[in-house]
Amino acid sequence: MLDEAADKVIFDALRNAIYHALREAFFGAWHRRLLFLIIATGTSGATGLFEKVVSAPLGGSLVAGAAALFAAAELAYDPKGRSSDHQKFKEKYFEIWNEAGCCDQISAEKLKTWRQQMNELTAQEPKSYRALDSQARNQAIDGTQGYNADDRIKLCLIVSLTSNWIPYSNRRFLTVTEYQAAKILRRKYRRSTCRYIMRRLRRRRLISWRGRRGRLMDRW
Repeated sequence: MLDEAADKVIFDALRNAIYHALREAFFGAWHRRLLFLIIATGTSGATGLFEKVVSAPLGGSLVAGAAALFAAAELAYDPKGRSSDHQKFKEKYFEIWNEAGCCDQISAEKLKTWRQQMNELTAQEPKSYRALDSQARNQAIDGTQGYNADDRIKLCLIVSLTSNWIPYSNRRFLTVTEYQAAKILRRKYRRSTCRYIMRRLRRRRLISWRGRRGRLMDRW
């Protein structure tokens, strides 16, 4: 019983650490991009080059306005500060993961302490992005023994690409096993619906059961 609870603590700590590592990398990348754009558009050389290439009278003003816009985005959204916050959460979760994973004698008091620390960190965390958390869960499953690949969360390409932008708060994501079971149920429902529609049309004599199509329908 204690071993199962300890394994769950280790897995949750690793999943949360991976989640904050992904958020840290996301905000860190945008911080570097905005800094590059601010420096590139804020120099006089970039202004002169833009005026020569575009040959517009307001070219210099456009470049200066773009530099001000990028600087405002850097100050308003503060990607560097948010990246540092996620880095701190990542380090704390990795400390819990390391302590729980390297502990030889697991007791109920230690489990309670680890759970309490994780609950305190969860209360201090910013808004959670569920799709990104599902990606972190999949990576934790890949890096942990004892978990099946069917326990992974099924994510489509669009959700994976927008996982750092859209929180998906009210959406429930299915595991691979649940997705396959739902897919079979949908297929059965569609077949039963087709049978019902064809039966009704046949009774009203709105279709003729001739040819290859009719034989296929009879097989259904």
